[in-house]
Amino acid sequence: MKKQTVSKEVPLAEITLRKYEKPYNLKDRDLVKKLCLSIGLLQPGDSRDVVVDIFSVLLKHKELTSLEVEKKVIESRKSQKLPPVGIAPSNIRR
Repeated sequence: MKKQTVSKEVPLAEITLRKYEKPYNLKDRDLVKKLCLSIGLLQPGDSRDVVVDIFSVLLKHKELTSLEVEKKVIESRKSQKLPPVGIAPSNIRR
């Protein structure tokens, strides 16, 4: 007779922490990018770097709606001459 498995121990989420050198002389976006990399929001070489702009906007402006975040992210990417990739409202709300 086989034993039945009632439950499995499967993690619902995981966290990745990375340790980097002290960020001397980094500009705003590069500093936020290092922060996102170090806490696992972004993987090295990841093309979805819009998370850096979203996080940067949230750090600079405290209480914003998702529409305001979207607008400021678009402005930020334009001012840094980055392509408008990943700025769909559904990506920003996630």
